[in-house]
Amino acid sequence: IGFQVLLSIGELSLAIVIALTSGLLTGLLLNLKIWKAPHEAKYFDDQVFWKFPHLAVGF
Repeated sequence: IGFQVLLSIGELSLAIVIALTSGLLTGLLLNLKIWKAPHEAKYFDDQVFWKFPHLAVGF
């Protein structure tokens, strides 16, 4: 196996390790108890994040 192939395998391995590690850290950060979860009834309610002008004028 050539040197270039070994470098490519090493680079791919490093990229995968970095991706998995950063994904794990992000998941752990988002699961901390400091984030206030929305009430269960509001899980699929997007009005907090979106503006609906047609609702504001009463149509």
